[in-house]
Amino acid sequence: MKKCLLVSTIHSSLVKPVRDAFRRAGFDVRFIDYRGHPFLAHDNMIRYVLAKLPTSIRNHANRYALDQINRRTINIAREYHPDIIFTIKAKELTADTLGVLNKIAPTANWYPETIDHWGGIMAAAPHYKYFFTFDRLVIDMLKKEGINNAYYLPFCADVTTDTSWPQEKSNPKYNIVFIGSYLPERSDREPILANVADYGLHIWGNKEWKETSLKDYYQGTISNDEMLEVYRSSRMVINHYITGLPGSGINLRPFEVTGAGALLINHDARSDIFEHFKDREEFVAFSGKDDIRDKVSYYMEHEQECRRVAKNGFLRTQKDHTYDIRVTSVLKTMGLL
Repeated sequence: MKKCLLVSTIHSSLVKPVRDAFRRAGFDVRFIDYRGHPFLAHDNMIRYVLAKLPTSIRNHANRYALDQINRRTINIAREYHPDIIFTIKAKELTADTLGVLNKIAPTANWYPETIDHWGGIMAAAPHYKYFFTFDRLVIDMLKKEGINNAYYLPFCADVTTDTSWPQEKSNPKYNIVFIGSYLPERSDREPILANVADYGLHIWGNKEWKETSLKDYYQGTISNDEMLEVYRSSRMVINHYITGLPGSGINLRPFEVTGAGALLINHDARSDIFEHFKDREEFVAFSGKDDIRDKVSYYMEHEQECRRVAKNGFLRTQKDHTYDIRVTSVLKTMGLL
């Protein structure tokens, strides 16, 4: 049996479905948490105590923890003898560590960040054999830097083998849902959502929503599992991108929403959405606050059409946008299939 050494953090929503997809592809999988040291784990009390100590002590503790994680990763790789070392972001791994790992097995990184994380992308990409990104702009910019190991790998959904549409026999609990952050310096989301609030809007996200005009629609913070359950219970889910951020790649939301069976109402600012889904057939695109109101109003008044598009989106994701399909793409690119 082939072996995959998976390096990420248990807090990443990508870890479990990626691990499961590798296993279904016939791989034994061993996982390393790159934040698996008490000094680095965000939910560990030691980390909380360190945050209150002087900067020099915190920096020394972080360097020590990072050194331990890098040593542990190398030692496990040498003992495990994997056929592939697959990381998800894993910015804690140093260039020296990756130099050693590349001699043990081909390395790959699926980097789930946009171009505004260019510093982290440039720090990681040159040191991997294969660098996967969901945004073609990242590939183009890396090529301009003489780095030619980047490949396009869009996000996807963790779907079940049950191909029945989740809302076939149930009525949605929520009319319109938005899950995401409110950023005061990028507050264009507020007027967009405000223009459809009267249709039954529910918002989950960071606590800054409490300081906005939409505070009465704010439901609180939410875990990943809870988020997916909300999607499964929603008629429509809005996905809105940060305005002005260059690139064409789309985030996880379109795949998660359609995979859960809700109607995706997606901002048209990033063009890949039209590559992966058909507008008005598998999702609904909107361009601004007036357009989103028109679209939401139409689908609220045309229930059967709303259900038709939502079901088509679900079936499209089941067919073309699963973790099994993405892992197969990785293995083919790396010559392991």
